[in-house]
Amino acid sequence: MSNVAILSGDIGTGGDSSDNSDHVVVASTGIDSTAVLDGFTVRDGSAVGIGFPADAGGGLFVDHASPTLSNLIVSGNRAKNGAGMYNYTASPILQDVTIVGNASTTGDGEGCTTRQQPGNDQCVDPEQHGSGWRRGMFNTGSSPTLTNATFDSNSARTGGECITRIVTRSSRM
Repeated sequence: MSNVAILSGDIGTGGDSSDNSDHVVVASTGIDSTAVLDGFTVRDGSAVGIGFPADAGGGLFVDHASPTLSNLIVSGNRAKNGAGMYNYTASPILQDVTIVGNASTTGDGEGCTTRQQPGNDQCVDPEQHGSGWRRGMFNTGSSPTLTNATFDSNSARTGGECITRIVTRSSRM
């Protein structure tokens, strides 16, 4: 692919993640499905601060919003919770999105699970019920809609990855 458009959280010294942005993209209250982010690579977010939301959503942080996210690659982000994407009481629409190669700094942060309420974890793929690790995407009180979404090679500091690859077709969580 040529002429790749990149949104990067690496805003300080190049290659030094200690001075990167907490979140690369933030969608908050009032953002609805008419707000579209299309055709970008979202990388180098580092949400490893103390407390919420500084520790959540290195790549994408969606708070009480429902943006449309299309044709994205979300990779190389870090966070304590939801390194690739963290949805908080949100309903984003993801179309042709790949969340790959994001890493948790604590072992509790990267997404094959969605947490609708405390203690009720389920994987993005309804056939894969998991270990509680949140690799790639973390959802709290959220209902994202996924069409052709791929989750692959996201990692946590401790524990195994619940699944290695998920491809969904028009599913609502």
